[in-house]
Parts: sequence; C-alpha cells; structure tokens
Amino acid sequence: MPLWLVAAILIMFYEAFLVGQKMYTNYKFDRDLAALEKQVEAMDKKNQKLKIDIEYFKTEEYKEKVAREKLNKQKPGETVIVITPDNRPAEVAGVETKEKSNSEKWWLFLTNRLERN
Repeated sequence: MPLWLVAAILIMFYEAFLVGQKMYTNYKFDRDLAALEKQVEAMDKKNQKLKIDIEYFKTEEYKEKVAREKLNKQKPGETVIVITPDNRPAEVAGVETKEKSNSEKWWLFLTNRLERN
C-alpha cells in the first residue's frame, strides 16, 4: 500500500475524531443550555409569584389581617370574642364518673386492682 494512501486514511480518521469530539461538545452545551433555560423559566415564575405576594402585602386588607391576628387589634365598636380550649375531660353521654373515696383507693391499691397511670 502506498505511503500517501496510509497518510490519507490516517488524516481522515483524525478528522472524523475531531468532528466527533466537536459534536459531543455541542451536545453537552445544548443539554446544559436547555437545563439553564428551564431554570430561568422556573425563576421567572417564582419571581412573578413573589411580585404578586409583595403587592398583596402592601394592601390595607393584609395589614388589617395581620393587625387582627398577630397584634390582637380590633376596629372601634367591635367586640372580640376569645375562644379558649376546654381542658376538662369530655363527659360521656349517659355515663357518670364517681370519684372513689380514699378508703376505696387504698383497698384497690392493696389488692393490686388499682389502675396505675
């Protein structure tokens, strides 16, 4: 085989290798670009939501809501009703619980029948 033919084949393989390398580099750049564009779109959506939230926080409606909930404020002439949780045990309908006398408690304790909490 002539030397010039071997050199031409080697040059073709080298050129094919370089083209493949460039194609792979372009593929990676395109993939990264698509990911970054997706991030930009997500950031734009988040930015829009934050702008809407900021506008809402500037309204009198929001300021009044915060004043009522956090600062316990009220409008003149308004009556505020505070509902507190009931910490008493709930009564079962139709069942009365009788408090045991001290002697009954001792008898149950000594006979190991007292419910220990």
